[in-house]
Amino acid sequence: MKKKRIRILLLMMAGVLLIGTKPVYAQMDSITVSFRLIGDGYHKNGVEGHSAYMDWIPTTVYTVESGSTMCDIFVKAIEEHGLRQKGAAYGYVEAVRAPAVLGEYWLYEFDNGPNSGWMYTVNGVHPGIGLTNYELKNGEQIVWHYVDD
Repeated sequence: MKKKRIRILLLMMAGVLLIGTKPVYAQMDSITVSFRLIGDGYHKNGVEGHSAYMDWIPTTVYTVESGSTMCDIFVKAIEEHGLRQKGAAYGYVEAVRAPAVLGEYWLYEFDNGPNSGWMYTVNGVHPGIGLTNYELKNGEQIVWHYVDD
């Protein structure tokens, strides 16, 4: 009986010690970045019916966990604004679907010429790193944009 009480007492003490600790996952730092997506109209070979570039997602500030990648923020922004994309999980954005107000057409790489497609800048510079490998830093300004041929 005495051993049982001691065990119960030890378990209660362990429970009291654990109450004040935070789980490891709750101690993650967060960072803040801005994100903007500039789309384009569909115009064959970069010539016919060219329309001006336009914001598909206006500059929006996001708070994400430290260690997040460009892919994480890209997918988060796309989903939060009700858009769809193809390819991000594989490290390369193949297409983005335009907002409903613009007709929800898919804009693929090569749609507007042989060298057209989706690219991104960080603080005004194309980093040349695939989006699954680019780790975000606090305060970065991200602009995804479609480029014509």
